[in-house]
Amino acid sequence: MVDSYLSDYDRADEVQVGDTMSVVDPVKRTTSTGKVSYSETKLMPCVRITTESGIVLECSTTAPIADELGNQVLAPALLNKLIPVVDNGVHYLDRVASIEDIGDREVRHIT
Repeated sequence: MVDSYLSDYDRADEVQVGDTMSVVDPVKRTTSTGKVSYSETKLMPCVRITTESGIVLECSTTAPIADELGNQVLAPALLNKLIPVVDNGVHYLDRVASIEDIGDREVRHIT
């Protein structure tokens, strides 16, 4: 979502091509830095993903989210899968408890 907080930015829509940002390896759960090669806002159908411990992620239905093995799974297919999450700087695996449709929203596609 355009208003999502990222560790390096107050809002996702602040991220521009050429910027650097923190990225997390979904398997090793380590953080490194990547250079942004694409950043554009688009209106997309979206879902709200909630994990068993209450972590919430709102994203487009086309967002590839890593599972516990590092496989890229589209957001609507994550129910009951373990996904890497970060809560207050702590990386761990958490099971997706629910996925709900939240309609069309503006999202920032970042590569």
